Amino acid sequence: MTYNEVIDVKLLQRIENAQRSRLLQGTASLNRASDSVVRSHQVAAETDQVADEIVSELGTQRESLLRTQDRVFVDVDYYDIIHFQHLVHLHVFAVVDF
Repeated sequence: MTYNEVIDVKLLQRIENAQRSRLLQGTASLNRASDSVVRSHQVAAETDQVADEIVSELGTQRESLLRTQDRVFVDVDYYDIIHFQHLVHLHVFAVVDF
């Protein structure tokens, strides 16, 4: 082998080594990115699950509040009727006393 051929072989080996190194770095970077995407999907799935649980709980609380509101309105209506009857009764006695 001539001197120039030896130089050419060494140069090719350096180029191959540099390309191999870049390829390995690129592969490692791609693997890290893939792992990150997998973790992101896991977090998104967990977040969806938590959101579903919150929406369900809020629905349950809404139903409970609506039932409570209905009972309060019934109680208030009953109180208003009793109070009105009492006022009418007082007014009747007040008129009779004159």
